[in-house]
Amino acid sequence: MHAKRVGIYVNRQRYKCRECNETFFENLPDMDVNRSVTNRLINWIQEASLEKTFTSVAEEIGVDEKTVRNIFNDYVDEIKPKLILELLNGLVLMKSICLKTIVVSSQMLKTSQ
Repeated sequence: MHAKRVGIYVNRQRYKCRECNETFFENLPDMDVNRSVTNRLINWIQEASLEKTFTSVAEEIGVDEKTVRNIFNDYVDEIKPKLILELLNGLVLMKSICLKTIVVSSQMLKTSQ
């Protein structure tokens, strides 16, 4: 049901801690723990935000633009360490290729003289 706004009504158990009197809801595996949306919608917002503006994503699914921005920022925080590692690995590879090129070039110069 892509690009169709759908509401889901969920009956879930509400609990109250007898020690601290805090109330909380039963965890649902397909629901985001921080927001009242499905994990599938979170994933879609993350991917769509890479290609579209936050405002257009928000309008398409019927949520506030700030919600889209916050979901995207959480996504960036989640993948940032992996991206930095990939970037560093790429730089190391480029440095290695450059050094090999310099060594080969200098060897070619020596043999041609």
